[in-house]
Amino acid sequence: MNRRRLVIVLLMIAILGVWMTQQRSGSRHSPTDPPVPAPDLPRAATAAPSREIASFSPFRPKKLSLPFRFEYPSNWMAGEEEGQGSPYQQVIVLGPRNALDTYNAGLTVRIMPTKTAGGQYENLEELVQRRRAQHGHSGRLEIVRDQPTRLLGLTGTELEFRVDMRLPQGGSHGSTPTEVQTHTILMAEGNRLFEFIYSADARDYGRYHEAFDHLLQSLAK
Repeated sequence: MNRRRLVIVLLMIAILGVWMTQQRSGSRHSPTDPPVPAPDLPRAATAAPSREIASFSPFRPKKLSLPFRFEYPSNWMAGEEEGQGSPYQQVIVLGPRNALDTYNAGLTVRIMPTKTAGGQYENLEELVQRRRAQHGHSGRLEIVRDQPTRLLGLTGTELEFRVDMRLPQGGSHGSTPTEVQTHTILMAEGNRLFEFIYSADARDYGRYHEAFDHLLQSLAK
C-alpha cells in the first residue's frame, strides 16, 4: 500500500469514528426517525464508486452483541452505535457518494426492544405503521412495495419507498433536491424488533442494491 492510499484509509477511519461519536452523543435523529442520509463526508472519505461490488466481508462487532451474522461490501465503511435514552443497537454501513454529492448509499441493521422490554414500540405492527407514516411526511412519496415477507424463518413486512428530499437537511449553504429510495425489512422475534435498511439516491439504487441482497442472503444465527 503506497503512502497516499494509506493516508486516505486512515482518514476514512478517523472521520467515521468522529461521526459515530457525534451520533451517540448529540444527534437529533433516533431510530424512530426515517432512515437518514449518510453524513456529508468528503469525497476522499467515501468508498470508490464502481459498477460492481467486488467482494464482501463478514461484519465482526467490536462492542455490540448481535443475534445474527451478516456480510457487507468489503470497501464500504461500517460503524456500530448504541442508543442513549432510546435503547437500540445498530450497524451503519456507508457506501459510495452520489453524483450530486448529497447522499451516500448505505445499509443499516437495527435491533430494538419491544415496549415490554423497555423499548418504544409495542409490537412489529406498531413499528411498521410508524415507518409508513414517517415516509409519508418526507415529501412526494411513491410506494414501490408494501407487503408481507419472510426472513430468518420469521414473518415480517417489506417496505420500499421513493421520496423527494432536499439535502443536506438544515444545511447552512442551501440544499439540493434529491430523490431517495429505501428498501426496508422489518421483523420481530420475542421481545426484539429487527430492521434491515438499504437506501440510496434513486439513480444509484439499482447499482448498489446487490449489497442489500447479499446482506439478507448472508444472515445467519
